[in-house]
Amino acid sequence: MTTNGFLQIGLYLIALVALAKPLGWYMARVYEGQPVWLNRLLGPGPLCTGNPFISEFYFLCKLMGDNIGRLFTVQADELL
Repeated sequence: MTTNGFLQIGLYLIALVALAKPLGWYMARVYEGQPVWLNRLLGPGPLCTGNPFISEFYFLCKLMGDNIGRLFTVQADELL
């Protein structure tokens, strides 16, 4: 492996270790239902409304969109 490869792996590990604790704190606050700074920036999302119909509708749209995108990706890959 080249020096550049080792440098990239080292920088990745440094970034991973540096972000582990702040992201862990953020995820803990989200799972506990406490307010986080991102809520003030983005507002409540569609999954945070408390309405099960909206949450289910959002999930189904996301699932369909992912599968349609995957279908187009596979088709484009077969053409190339």
